Amino acid sequence: MASYIDDQYRVLKPLPGGNMSKVYLCEDDKDDRVVVKMFDKGGINDDGLQEKIFHREVESLEKAQHVNIVRIIDKGLDEKLNKFYIVLEFVNGKNFEEAFEDLASYDYYPKLELMEQVLGAVEYLHKKNIVHRDLKPSNIMFNQENTVKIIDFGISKLTDTFYSEYTVCNFSTPKYRSPEQELGKDVTYQSDIYSLGIIFYEIFKGEKIKEKTSLDINGLPEDIQIILSKMLKVETSLRYANILDIKRDISHAKSKIMQDKFLNIGLTN
Repeated sequence: MASYIDDQYRVLKPLPGGNMSKVYLCEDDKDDRVVVKMFDKGGINDDGLQEKIFHREVESLEKAQHVNIVRIIDKGLDEKLNKFYIVLEFVNGKNFEEAFEDLASYDYYPKLELMEQVLGAVEYLHKKNIVHRDLKPSNIMFNQENTVKIIDFGISKLTDTFYSEYTVCNFSTPKYRSPEQELGKDVTYQSDIYSLGIIFYEIFKGEKIKEKTSLDINGLPEDIQIILSKMLKVETSLRYANILDIKRDISHAKSKIMQDKFLNIGLTN
């Protein structure tokens, strides 16, 4: 890899991730750290898939300006390397996969607060006509201030996109894929809701699942059971229709936790 990308971004080291791209930690001309994703430019002898992924991710990121979504800084084509690139803000923190043990140790209330941040970002995406399609622990980061950042929009679905749609269903992660994705059916906002249900099922239960057929919400508080159960319905007609309804149920669950806490304090005094 060249020491500079497009003569602007000095490469410090490669980073993990990026199924359809190469990812690097870089410094810009102000010595600020950024993340740069590189995509092959389509040629005569290939289908230009990485170039299409590049355009899809750029369009999604430019539409999605939100505190809980990674911010796009720059984009371009390095003609020497014959690669497109996207420059993103550097999130100084961990993703949910790396921090799973810590997240699983949280009490129910902070877990619900964390869930609200993620839901707020996904709700914003949906309002912008974007279905993420690949929500999983490694695509959700949080920085040192515990601010959530959703990343990786390479296979997102833009319902009003300029660019033509093409099949990328096989690039999503099977364990977090919705039932309709697995069947090759149309992906909707409810597909993201199902994926979030699996992510937070693991966090609330404190254990990683191997198969989605073995989900067991017993032992969790009733209000949290209701939320996860409705997020994880196989039938979309029974699943939450939108993020707003989940947020309302989370608000109720948080209020119940606080009521029980103050009740217990009163009983011990």
